[in-house]
Amino acid sequence: MAKFCTNCGKKLQDGEVCTCKKEMKVQIKESLRQVFELGKGLFLSPTDTVKKYVEQSNIWLSIILLVIGGLVSGIFSLIFVKEIVGFALGMMFGVSSLFGSSLTMEIPYLQIFMSIVITVIIIYFTEAFVAYLMLNKWFKIDFDYKKMIHLFAALSIFTTLAFLISIVSIYLSIYIVYGLLLTAGIMTTVVFALSIKKIWKVKDEQVMYTVVITLLTVTLLILLVIPRLFG
Repeated sequence: MAKFCTNCGKKLQDGEVCTCKKEMKVQIKESLRQVFELGKGLFLSPTDTVKKYVEQSNIWLSIILLVIGGLVSGIFSLIFVKEIVGFALGMMFGVSSLFGSSLTMEIPYLQIFMSIVITVIIIYFTEAFVAYLMLNKWFKIDFDYKKMIHLFAALSIFTTLAFLISIVSIYLSIYIVYGLLLTAGIMTTVVFALSIKKIWKVKDEQVMYTVVITLLTVTLLILLVIPRLFG
């Protein structure tokens, strides 16, 4: 009677032990190493690091990075909203404990969290799609959409790190948070522009139009479309 691996379903011979778990551990270890090298390289040699990452083929790693970016943004938003509500109630009613005061109001934290997570992930994929349309369809540069997903997954490291640090910094000063997020936005835009120029050898005006239209589209998405979806 044939035997099958209970983990991956592979058909096994008598006495054969499936190696799928071992292979999975190796893949996870390699992915973690790749993410660490990506994070370090973005601050030491950003364009070379992004170019190397875009050429890799692990689309699931890029999707995971984008989802993690959404989750971290959602966690930050929850803490930010709780702090703001607590501060507002403290100012109005003289409550000393910021977090304790927020408990007196029914705030849809789960809805806020899910809305932010979904919104951020949508924004990442929209940015990648708009940039892909500009370069591939408008300027006729030959590459596939997966490469643009890889590019924005790499760039998401800046924002994810900024939100992670902001989760702690929000208890120190809101101005630190503003500074971190502004810095992350600037670094993302600059590295985005330099990377597409280096990776696909595009002209300066093509870089300019791609970056501007991508950012404009995302801004309109945030201001006009997203509020209607979650309103």
